[in-house]
Amino acid sequence: MIKKILETLNLKHRFFISFTAIITCIILFTFSSFVLYIYKVNEQKNMNYLLDITELTAKQLDVLIQNMDNEALQIIGNPTIIEAFDEAGNSPYITNYFDSHVPLRNKVVSNLASINGPNMYANRINLYNNLGDYISIGV
Repeated sequence: MIKKILETLNLKHRFFISFTAIITCIILFTFSSFVLYIYKVNEQKNMNYLLDITELTAKQLDVLIQNMDNEALQIIGNPTIIEAFDEAGNSPYITNYFDSHVPLRNKVVSNLASINGPNMYANRINLYNNLGDYISIGV
């Protein structure tokens, strides 16, 4: 069918149609190549950004866990807190020991606040024992 149409056209029209088809193919190829190139460049940039964000998040998480670990070690080694929880563990109270012994509770809360310090590495600190006695500070 196309061959019949081309045979009926004169030479000038055949050249025009041929060159138009070739130029159209070249333009489509160039445009497709450009779009593919832009896609690859953007994909690589996005991957780099994602890796950077992941790395920064991991570093922040490491710092957070390190700070929490340091605070936990300071709490574990604090003699006032250890004595308070020893008293709570040896008491016959069924309810929270620190609700009925407010001065001791205030002493422990003061120690926890000084351990947490002005940097406030932990927004909330909760201490529990196996008998249900607990103390918490923070938001």
